[in-house]
Amino acid sequence: MFKVSTGEVFIPEYQIGADDGKPYTFHLHYLTPDEREQASQIYVPFKGTRRSVSVKTDLRSCFTLGVKLIENVSIEIDGKIIEIKTAEDFLKYPMPEELYQEVALRINKTSGIEVKN
Repeated sequence: MFKVSTGEVFIPEYQIGADDGKPYTFHLHYLTPDEREQASQIYVPFKGTRRSVSVKTDLRSCFTLGVKLIENVSIEIDGKIIEIKTAEDFLKYPMPEELYQEVALRINKTSGIEVKN
């Protein structure tokens, strides 16, 4: 039997600039096999006589497919505070690469499936 969870509330380690007591919080959706396939590119490089299959993960796709809600993230642009609530909002503005990668890699590496014997 598989015990399946469809997502989690993720608080990344990257918290530079976060308000005390209000950490950056991401509500994540675990990717289905179909969504995981959309976020991966399979290609066969031909170099010399070796043939191999490689998989390249598109972190942007992981992020947009996996982030359902963002809490406590805001930026100030020209004196105006903008609340970041969605993956689309996050990707629209210059944001810390470390935060983006931590969340995208969490989505890519986590399936939410626990196998029980």
